Amino acid sequence: MKRSADVPLPASLSNGEDENALRKIHFPESDQQLRKVRDHLVLGEFFRMQMQIAATRAENSARGGCRHQSRGLLAEQFIAALPFAFTSAQQRVFNEVKHDLQVASPMNRLLQGDVGSGKTVVAIAAMLLAVESGSQAALMAPTQILAEQHYAVLRSWLDSLGIRIALRTGVRQEDNVPLPLFAQTQQYVLSADRDSVENVPAARAAHASVARGSGSARVSRVGEGVPPSRTFLETDETTETRYSRRRLPHFEKPWAIYAVTIGTKKRRCLSPKARTIVLDTLRYFHNKRYELFAACVMPDHVHFLIQPWPKENDDAGNVVFWPLKELLHSIKSYSAHAINKTERERGGVWEKEKFDHYIRSQPDLIEKFEYILRNPWDSGVAKPGEDYTWVWAQEDGRRKESPFPRDARATRNEEDKNAPQIIVGTHALLYESVNFTNLGLAVIDEQHKFGVAQRAKLTSREPAPDVLVMTATPIPRTLTMTIYGDLEISTIDEMPRGRGEIITHLITGDKLGEAIVFLREQLSDGRQAYIVYPLIDESEKLEAKAAAKEFEAWQERLRPFRCELLHGRIASPDKQSIMQRFRAGETRALISTTVIEVGVDIPNATVMLIESAERFGLSQLHQLRGRIGRGAHMSHCWLVTSDKSTETITKLAVLEKTTNGFEIAEADWELRGPGDLLGTAQSGLPELKLGDLRRDAALMRKARQAALKLLENDPGLVLPENQRFRDLIVEKQGQTFSHVS
Repeated sequence: MKRSADVPLPASLSNGEDENALRKIHFPESDQQLRKVRDHLVLGEFFRMQMQIAATRAENSARGGCRHQSRGLLAEQFIAALPFAFTSAQQRVFNEVKHDLQVASPMNRLLQGDVGSGKTVVAIAAMLLAVESGSQAALMAPTQILAEQHYAVLRSWLDSLGIRIALRTGVRQEDNVPLPLFAQTQQYVLSADRDSVENVPAARAAHASVARGSGSARVSRVGEGVPPSRTFLETDETTETRYSRRRLPHFEKPWAIYAVTIGTKKRRCLSPKARTIVLDTLRYFHNKRYELFAACVMPDHVHFLIQPWPKENDDAGNVVFWPLKELLHSIKSYSAHAINKTERERGGVWEKEKFDHYIRSQPDLIEKFEYILRNPWDSGVAKPGEDYTWVWAQEDGRRKESPFPRDARATRNEEDKNAPQIIVGTHALLYESVNFTNLGLAVIDEQHKFGVAQRAKLTSREPAPDVLVMTATPIPRTLTMTIYGDLEISTIDEMPRGRGEIITHLITGDKLGEAIVFLREQLSDGRQAYIVYPLIDESEKLEAKAAAKEFEAWQERLRPFRCELLHGRIASPDKQSIMQRFRAGETRALISTTVIEVGVDIPNATVMLIESAERFGLSQLHQLRGRIGRGAHMSHCWLVTSDKSTETITKLAVLEKTTNGFEIAEADWELRGPGDLLGTAQSGLPELKLGDLRRDAALMRKARQAALKLLENDPGLVLPENQRFRDLIVEKQGQTFSHVS
């Protein structure tokens, strides 16, 4: 990557300090020259960043999309039936989205608004525009709780319009009418429990009683960072990765693709029946725990390409993926047990761990894929032109079972006719088992909770769907020019009428009794409360209280009112039951972690007490506080801290002074600085060495205007004077860019 001193600048950005800038900044002749040289170098950094952002915007505009032409009758009926009128801000944003949906280039828009400002109803109206035009819409939420709430809200508002809606999460799959959403092309069907299988022949079902087998695999890590199901993307990466013997890679990353080779123990020859069992085992976990791209079962070994999938959400709402070690153990033990049972033998089937090193690059990925599919013929196991039964690629699993094309076409038409028009889900929407027959609009709620690769998987289809990403965490103005620079920005800056007032109290731990007295008074008046902790269990490393340990104490403090405990390690069906009881008013106080941070909407909950409040960031505290104040009653948020330092009190006092999320975001920006906020959000943008996004905001605006004007006038950079900027665009290759920042 170019140094900022080497970045070419257009004439509009030049200040005469282009030559020897690095020498001048270290040995300036005057303070004035120092300022001019620094500005020049900072502009170089910013211009490089803005050229890459502008190129991403241009790439998105050039993708093939579709015009959503409709009269908007469904959206009009929906808006007219609402028990409230759109605010002027909601109407303005809806018009912006409607305009984007009607043009050919795909929409790529960020909708930001404070907690409770009414973003969801705008998104629903947009989805109805897409549905009326004949397309499907998807709404992806980061947690099971939020997805189920969205599904319930959509059902209550849209069932009367006859809209077919489906819910797809890791543990619950439901339609408002019985629909054949999942393609039944394989001989087993996933049930609502992702780890169970229905209608499996008894011989295969018996494999579920897994015996521990010995041995493991030789693993080649390829395609790291490649968005899921986009296996053959361009990249310049040629980093070499080595593995030590008998050790799985300890640095597994989300959406990595692995080429795996497992050899048989003592070169045991697998019979045709055994090879079929191995292939069935690999396909058994396909679309459950990983995506299987290709597989080949040879007489004494097996090759396959897999991409582990999300397993669950941790307590912070982050996605946890299936570990490669668990996947390989399941594959080996499952198949070994079945092979030995079928062939009436004992002992290990697979060899022990043995790892080689491979080059991780795009050509290597393609080579592995082709090698797996060619292996039987290249090795001489199968003769040229001869069929080999134990080779599989994804296309084989997608073929319709009917040998008659007319019947298959009729089946597809019937499925399209009955397909859901709106599909709501968590990251389960990324799985191949969710069939989008004609995805036209993807709405991603709380977009910062998803990784770039996850969002890309949902949106990187062709033709490109329109994309609307939403956040209730307002974004500082400077960041809208940088990490969100490839998005159009819509802002709902007006709150609807009828929202209850929220009063925030900041207290230290020794005054907790005051809050308990107030809380009991509210519960006696029929209200409900949230009590939030940063941890599930106590930690030796962190001085913070934990929900599980404090739960019994709260039961005593609030007796006879019913309390329940909610956190990320509770099984999803139990979470669902707990939330249902809380919504129904049976549970009066919910002792919880941050699993309730987004999406929970219970108007009768008017009190929130947050313990160890200093452990949270301002934006997260504001999100948590947004769970109350959703009804007509006045609400109260108590921030309890044991840290009396000036820094902590100053930070938390911001929440006492204002409930405006935009003011809080700017205060957070000032208190924490760009480093923390950009740490997880940069999404592949070049690292800033000298520039400061707060101090140099004016220079960033200047660089942005220059980059946009340059690419607008010369999109291909073909003019002789602009060809020198091509290298700035090439730098983008290999970085983590997507159509959604």
